[in-house]
Amino acid sequence: MNNSFAALAAVPLALLSTYSVVAQESVSIRLAWVKTAANAAPYYYAVDKGLYAAEGLNVTVLEGKGSPLSVQLVASGDVFIASADLAIVAKALEKDVPVRAVFGELQENAMAVLSIEPKGIKTPKDLEGKTILGSAATSYTRLLPALCLKAGIDCSKIRVRNVNPPFEPLMLAGQADGMLGLFTNAPKLEEQGAKVSILRYSDYGITTMANGLIVSEETLKKRPETVKKFVRATARAWAAMRDRPDEVVDSWMKILGSGDRSAYARVAEQSVSIMHTKRSRGRPIGWMAPDDWKEMLETLKSVGELETVLPLERYFTNQFVE
Repeated sequence: MNNSFAALAAVPLALLSTYSVVAQESVSIRLAWVKTAANAAPYYYAVDKGLYAAEGLNVTVLEGKGSPLSVQLVASGDVFIASADLAIVAKALEKDVPVRAVFGELQENAMAVLSIEPKGIKTPKDLEGKTILGSAATSYTRLLPALCLKAGIDCSKIRVRNVNPPFEPLMLAGQADGMLGLFTNAPKLEEQGAKVSILRYSDYGITTMANGLIVSEETLKKRPETVKKFVRATARAWAAMRDRPDEVVDSWMKILGSGDRSAYARVAEQSVSIMHTKRSRGRPIGWMAPDDWKEMLETLKSVGELETVLPLERYFTNQFVE
């Protein structure tokens, strides 16, 4: 036995374990919203199954309170990486906030108006005279006027009640006629026996991407290897949700603690369905198509949500996607 092996053999196993923990680089990811959100599951799975640990990362998953706050916390360096609504990210960049998207999570537009029978909202015209739950911090609320414009309805006849998610309990209690959100939220209502109507923004020409992971420009400059490790492990987690969804839902349910497992399995299935757009399909998980960004930016500008479109490289990079 050489000297180095002899020295290593003399170190207690508990101490070796301590060294291993110390060697892990600690980082945090902030979700856009709460742990029940459609895109939360892969991060809890990656922690539970050691995917981040295998990359030398000790990851803490934090619940969020909307994309605007997540963008601010990433820009200030208080959070390493965050999930955020990419339309909100685009608006922040217009104000010179130093962040950039590095991974596309839910790339196809998932924004929708959800309602339950007998108050089913099946067409935009049905929104007039209704009370709808929303949040001022989200694109689905900010882009409601764009939906009204595209569909030719009067937005002033819609009462939007801004509250903090989750919206489902208020809906089920009959405190609103509908809710703004992602169509992937429907199973959470259906698990309570509700018959859900879904009115998707994309059916009326609102073409935006959904969520992606963002980091600060300083992080891109100073910690590119850490970003690469995080993205690599995250891509594996999303691949698992596509290929082995039961495993991912099992890890997710450990965090949720309660709820209808079958409903959350459907949420995961629907999330997988919008991981790619027609332009990014066939590319690695997380890869974002430049033309999808162009289309979203043009849409935001056309409805007055953006004044200026910056060069595409300011918004995103695919350099960490393998």
